[in-house]
Amino acid sequence: MQQVLLNIYSNAIKFTGREGKINMVVELVNCIDTQTQIEKRFLRISVTDNGLGIKRKDQSRMFQMFGTIKHEKKGINTKGIGLGLCISKLIVEKFEGKINFFSKYKRGTTFFYSFEVVEYDD
Repeated sequence: MQQVLLNIYSNAIKFTGREGKINMVVELVNCIDTQTQIEKRFLRISVTDNGLGIKRKDQSRMFQMFGTIKHEKKGINTKGIGLGLCISKLIVEKFEGKINFFSKYKRGTTFFYSFEVVEYDD
C-alpha cells in the first residue's frame, strides 16, 4: 500500500507549484456494515493539494491505463505514461479497498483510498 501513497503523493508534488501546499491525512474510521450489522474499521488515507486540479472532461480517464492529461502550464513534468493511478487502483482493489478523488480545475485535488483493517488475535 505504500506504493499507492507514494504514487498519489508524487503526483501531488508534480502538479503543485513551489508556492503550493500538500496535506496528507491518515484516519482510522469505524463503520457499521449495513448487511451484517458488524462494526468494521477502515484506514483512510488522503492527499490534498492546491495545485492545478483536473478539468472535468479529463476526470473520467484518471484510473485508465495510459490515461495521461496535458497541461498548458509550462515547467510541469507531465511526461508520465499514465500507469501510476491505474496500478494504484488495482493494488487497492486487490485488498478490497476503494480509491477515488475529487478535483476542481485550478484549485486543487484530493485523492483518497481506504481499506479494511483486520485485527488478528494471537
